[in-house]
Amino acid sequence: MTTHLKNTLVAASPWEQATLLINGKKVEWRAEFVLLRGQENAVTVSAPPEIAGAINLGLVEGGGLTIVASPKFDGWVAPVNGKFNWKITPGAGKSGRITLVFFSREVQVPWEHRSLVISSNLADEVRVLLGGVAIPPNGADFMGEKTQTLTLDYLNADVLKNAPLALDAILVTGLVPGDVKSVPTLKQLTTKHEWYLTGGNKNGTFRLKLSTEHDLAVMETPTNRLQTSEIFEIWFDGVKRQPGLDLYPPLGKELDLVFRPTSNIPTTRHTLSVVKEAPGGMTIIPTGNIQNIGTVWKLNVRDNNANSSGFFLIAVTFEAYPDLRYDLRFNLDF
Repeated sequence: MTTHLKNTLVAASPWEQATLLINGKKVEWRAEFVLLRGQENAVTVSAPPEIAGAINLGLVEGGGLTIVASPKFDGWVAPVNGKFNWKITPGAGKSGRITLVFFSREVQVPWEHRSLVISSNLADEVRVLLGGVAIPPNGADFMGEKTQTLTLDYLNADVLKNAPLALDAILVTGLVPGDVKSVPTLKQLTTKHEWYLTGGNKNGTFRLKLSTEHDLAVMETPTNRLQTSEIFEIWFDGVKRQPGLDLYPPLGKELDLVFRPTSNIPTTRHTLSVVKEAPGGMTIIPTGNIQNIGTVWKLNVRDNNANSSGFFLIAVTFEAYPDLRYDLRFNLDF
């Protein structure tokens, strides 16, 4: 019966003159709608008399769910002020898909609708992943101007897979609209559940909100932290340096390199890694490459012909800020 309905509904249908509302929200023609489990859902059909003098609502596919209707399924319902009304209550605790069909004596072809049955709390349906890892209970850390990928882990098989969902940022402190950007755009419904999030280069907090159309089902993450990438100052040879600019080390001289926090941040350790050696050699003290923040590194580039040109590279990373990395380029052409 369901296969027959799918084939016949491809053609234009008199039911296009009817309007379907679910919990007061209009359902577009042939769109899949959402019913919330464990609670009453108002189903309303408006149709001209030539389309439906009475309507019989049938459940042709229950998806293994308990679905109760009032008035009951498979009974003829008369209009009240031109509208046909039902209350549909799916059982609590189980999600899935069902198929409802509206029959009319005036129209030969029935009107079939697929529906998602889900919890009003999307946290019962999906787990939000950032970089493939669940957002922790105390929220996630975002580094300014660094893009992170948000995806979903489906908890009830693939019920929500390919369902239209939207992501939004709820700003809590220190941020203004536009400080958190997304591809696809925030609040835009998409069936591909993958978002690329980028925060502005500033400090603040925000939550992420996932929702269905009309916010029928929603969830929010814990409060996340956005931090500027300029949380440390680079001091080299006694002078504050701008990140990204070449450094010019005098040869044969002990030079101080230190990273100082720009604000009151958690104590962290940092790592110096030599990505490319100086052509004529160099030394770095202390020799252990993992040290507390504020450690003064002693850098000595040997004074020889090999170090009279070229460059060397040092990368700096921070334990508490895994997305933050400084690449220091030391230019020997001077």
